[in-house]
Amino acid sequence: MLNKLRIRTRLTWQALGMAFWFSVLVIVAAIYMRDVARTSEAIYVAKLEPGSLVLRIQTLMAENNLQVAGGLLHDPSGSQAAKHDHPVTLHIDSLDKNRQAIDALWQEYSARALNERESELAEAYRHARAIYVQEGIVPAGEALAAGDYERAADIYAGVVRPAYAKASQAADALRQYYAESGRELFDGARQTTETTTEMLIGLAVLVTLLIAAFSYVFGRSITRPLAKSVHIADEIAAGRLDNVISIEGSDEVSELQQALDKMQSGLRSRIEAEHLAADATMRIKVALDVTSNNVMVADPDGKIIYCNASVLAMMRLAENDIRQVLPDFRAAAILGSNFDMYHRQPAHQRNLLASLQGTHRNDISIGQRHFRLTANPIINERGERLGTVVEWNDRTAEVEVEREVAGIIEAAVAGDFSKRIDNSRMSGFHHDLSAGINQLLGASSAALVDVGAMLSRMAQGDLRQKIDSEYQGVLGTLKDDANGTVDKLQQIVMAIKVATDAINTAAKEIAAGNQDLSGRTEEQASSLEETASSMEELTGTVKQNANHARQASELAGAAQQVAIRGGEVVGQVVDTMSAIHSSSRKIGDIIGVIDGIAFQTNILALNAAVEAARAGEQGRGFAVVASEVRNLAQRSAAAAKEIKGLIADSVNKVEVGNRLVDQAGRTMEEVVGSIRRVAKLMQEISQASLEQSAGIEQVSLAISQMDEVTQQNAALVEQAAAAAESLEEQADALAREVSVFALPAGSGARQEAAAARSRPVPALDHRQPVRLESPSVAKSGLHLPAAGDDEWAEF
Repeated sequence: MLNKLRIRTRLTWQALGMAFWFSVLVIVAAIYMRDVARTSEAIYVAKLEPGSLVLRIQTLMAENNLQVAGGLLHDPSGSQAAKHDHPVTLHIDSLDKNRQAIDALWQEYSARALNERESELAEAYRHARAIYVQEGIVPAGEALAAGDYERAADIYAGVVRPAYAKASQAADALRQYYAESGRELFDGARQTTETTTEMLIGLAVLVTLLIAAFSYVFGRSITRPLAKSVHIADEIAAGRLDNVISIEGSDEVSELQQALDKMQSGLRSRIEAEHLAADATMRIKVALDVTSNNVMVADPDGKIIYCNASVLAMMRLAENDIRQVLPDFRAAAILGSNFDMYHRQPAHQRNLLASLQGTHRNDISIGQRHFRLTANPIINERGERLGTVVEWNDRTAEVEVEREVAGIIEAAVAGDFSKRIDNSRMSGFHHDLSAGINQLLGASSAALVDVGAMLSRMAQGDLRQKIDSEYQGVLGTLKDDANGTVDKLQQIVMAIKVATDAINTAAKEIAAGNQDLSGRTEEQASSLEETASSMEELTGTVKQNANHARQASELAGAAQQVAIRGGEVVGQVVDTMSAIHSSSRKIGDIIGVIDGIAFQTNILALNAAVEAARAGEQGRGFAVVASEVRNLAQRSAAAAKEIKGLIADSVNKVEVGNRLVDQAGRTMEEVVGSIRRVAKLMQEISQASLEQSAGIEQVSLAISQMDEVTQQNAALVEQAAAAAESLEEQADALAREVSVFALPAGSGARQEAAAARSRPVPALDHRQPVRLESPSVAKSGLHLPAAGDDEWAEF
């Protein structure tokens, strides 16, 4: 029946049952604990609190007894009065304060609900306390306040102490009642607690037995089906998938049995599918075994788990070369080894393969062998990485051809076209490639030889030789450019020869013009020297006047500074006198203060003498000291009056001196103002003289500069004459250098025709101004390059 209920429902009912019995147990315990709490509250509220109030009242009454006794010790006729450092009113105030506190506590006590016995005892205590207060404490306090210590002592001995004893007995009877009744309540509560504890223990044992019974029944209904399900799971784990699973009930265990049944059926279907997948995998393996490509497969950790026959054959052929680098390598032991043995940085290679998502190609070298590896990840339909497939390609022969081609190209780049590729051991694409490179090297070498021969003849001055061989493409362009260079050089050399003749003619004309310009420049320089001499004399005179004006201005300025300093000194004297006047007034004020202090000291000394006289014999020494202090104060007051008179006289004299100094200061200010105006006029005169001298100096400087420029022009004319002669010599030298070049036939006739067009240089008339232009050059009809025209124009 229980298997019809779900395990959660059963556990819920079990938990509810346990919670119910525990609730019953807790409710019963709470009821009894509430009774105990009420009893404890009754003990505290009804017994302990009123007893505590009575005890506090009794303590204050005892303190009042002590206050009365302490007040009696202040009796002046007694030996203890002088030992007290407080007045008797302190005890009286304490009596009033304690009486007020007792009244407040008794009101709090009287406000409580009292039974008959409590009322009787409380009334007896109230009556005894009233007698103690009204007939004892109050009269005793009044007697102490009046200073009647004898009456107060009689009241304390005859009334206070007996009344306090009766009140204490009444208080003890009341407190004894509270203690006995509280003890009775406590005994009842303890008996109730013991009975409740025994009943709760019995009820707890009963609840425990009920819970254990329920737990056993519910647990058995769960564990038995689970044990049967565990047995079925063990059978499935052992490979027996023909178990008969009977499902009873509708709880979670039944659902587990249904899941086991489905799992058993699913495992049978999966095993059949795996057999089919194994057959398909075998077909793929056989296909890889017979392919001509070198294929290798590794798991995700890099362990080689498959190699086809082609890659093993390749490894056996390369085994000796590989063992030169990897001595432990054996082609027969590749299976089971790791990829790391083929790489210098295994960690880097592992990271690369772990993140590989597509095809990756890499070239590696092992000894004299060169391989190209093509790696692809193996990923199933769920996106899980199963390993890596690698295709090996032995490129050792191709690398050797590439290196040989690279060596030939490197030699050609270095200028050596004599090397050729030996293609006798090559075939196919590499044979055709090497034959084409050899043809390229041959054609390039022949073209460069022809160009080199032509450049060699050009270096010897022979411009008649050209390249006649036929070339194609870039080499043909190189041949045409070289021949064009020769033609251009021929034109340039012929133009230089013509220009040399023209330069020679122009240099002669420039030399003649420079001679005439030199004479004119010398005459101008002589006139400027005379003018400069006159200006120097005028400049000296003006400078002397300017110096005199400057000296006068300096003297006026010095006088002004002296006057200004005198005015400042007088101002300082005025300030000093003012400070002395202020200090004198302050000293007078201080003397007045000293006079007041002496007067007060005299009064204090007089008061001290009066007090000493009152003290009689004991104050005689103090009276003598007070008399001396009084005499000293009188002498101080007299001296202060004399000093005050002297200070007042000094203040008056200082005021007179201050007025005189003030008048002297104003007079010095007028003197300083006059000197300033004189100094300003002298400064303006000096400034005008300086400006006049500066203007004459500028004129003299301009004439001197004109003289220097004229002399520099003369020097430049001489240098130009020398440059013209040097130019003529350089033109001759250039003609000799150009004559080295051998030009083709017909170029000499063109050169002679150009020379015939140049005219002879006419004689210059030294009486006419020289013009800086060359008519012969302008009319010769010589056409020079643009740059040459610009240079001649600047010259």
